[in-house]
Amino acid sequence: MEEENKEECCCCCNSGKKKERSEAEYKSLINRLNRIEGQIRGLKNMLENDAYCTDVLMQTSAVTSALNSFSKALLANHIHTCVVDDIKAGKEEVVDDEIEFIKNFRNIKAENNISKEFKVMFDTSDDNDLII
Repeated sequence: MEEENKEECCCCCNSGKKKERSEAEYKSLINRLNRIEGQIRGLKNMLENDAYCTDVLMQTSAVTSALNSFSKALLANHIHTCVVDDIKAGKEEVVDDEIEFIKNFRNIKAENNISKEFKVMFDTSDDNDLII
């Protein structure tokens, strides 16, 4: 990790906080993102090569799964390091902050959940017709 990368913060950083990651954590997360980036490039190539819709959707599902795995790994690392360190430092308010974060995080994930959209799109309970 280069020192200059730690000083920069993207426009989506809401907390303004920074996280010093171990080399192992950094490499693990970067490797996951590199694989996801490759999957995204694969999706783009599929579209450019006129791949069949369901093939693209299957690859999209794989990307979503990879992003979910990345999020789980990052959240676990966050709890084991940031949250634990704050509690040890007597900052017990971090527990309420994390509860609120997890509620918001779950809502965001639920809004982006494609299976929920499929339930709406393919609801045949009324008249056995597809609703699209």
